[in-house]
Amino acid sequence: MKQRIWLVLLGSLFLMILTSCVSTSPQELLKQEDHKTLAAWYQQEAASLRTRAKEMLQLAKRYEYYYRDGDYFTRMRILKHCRFLVEEYTTAATEADALAKAHAEANRPE
Repeated sequence: MKQRIWLVLLGSLFLMILTSCVSTSPQELLKQEDHKTLAAWYQQEAASLRTRAKEMLQLAKRYEYYYRDGDYFTRMRILKHCRFLVEEYTTAATEADALAKAHAEANRPE
């Protein structure tokens, strides 16, 4: 239960930070057909997601090496959760890179 609350709070903070960095939403940029800015937005998103993946990987390493005195099954569940998030963030970053590339190509003159 505490993990779920922590994850929701962390996700909310991430979204607040992300939305504060961009003055125009991707939906608005898409309506305006501003592919250059969309490409930059997705590149920034990919970088942010990779940072999150690295943070989760570091957190998993801390749990693995430093928190050995606690309940084994709780530690394993937390490690599994951290590794799952690393995988999800990495996949999302790869998808954001692909979208950035697609928008960069759409911005090129024919």
